[in-house]
Amino acid sequence: MIAKRLETLIANEMRNTDIARRNEAEMVQRFQKLRDFGVLPKSRGKNAEDLSSLEIVSAMLSIITVKPGFAGVAAKTLIKLCPVGGPNASFGKADSFGMALATLIDDSNALEGLVEVRVSDSEIYTNCHGRGVIIYHDGNRGKESYYVGETAISLLQPGAEKKYDPRDRNSCMITETVFLPRFFEKIQRELQREKMYQVSS
Repeated sequence: MIAKRLETLIANEMRNTDIARRNEAEMVQRFQKLRDFGVLPKSRGKNAEDLSSLEIVSAMLSIITVKPGFAGVAAKTLIKLCPVGGPNASFGKADSFGMALATLIDDSNALEGLVEVRVSDSEIYTNCHGRGVIIYHDGNRGKESYYVGETAISLLQPGAEKKYDPRDRNSCMITETVFLPRFFEKIQRELQREKMYQVSS
């Protein structure tokens, strides 16, 4: 998917997430911050370049922070979150939150059991910002894969997910953004549409 199309798609979905109604100009600023941080292409044809799945995920995570000026920092921080309990406890056995979200973009089958994705850039533990969770069905079982900062060493060990309490944190208030399956379906449809267009042209 080209950057400009993704920027518009996310801006349209983001507009109603706040009573103040976020606008497209804010999304343009967020994408520029992603380029400043080397997360998105910054060549002359940057808006027309196809983005990788991880670049799409970075753009998606750039909206988590309230201030557009922190979009690059937020995306780089959140995409590297590590799975509580290690990769075996991660959605799709992914090594990071970013890779797990990329699976939801690349694989339509992975979306079948998805309930929601929740992301926060709040300070969850002392000097440790960001947490994510992917909630999904695995057969008849409901499952949750949590992701935290790489400095939370004790939580990254195998088996840690069995005792992990998401309410055990230093903060007494956090903010979260929730992505529903329909969001990923829209991205997948757009990717498929562009693929079909490239084949026919």
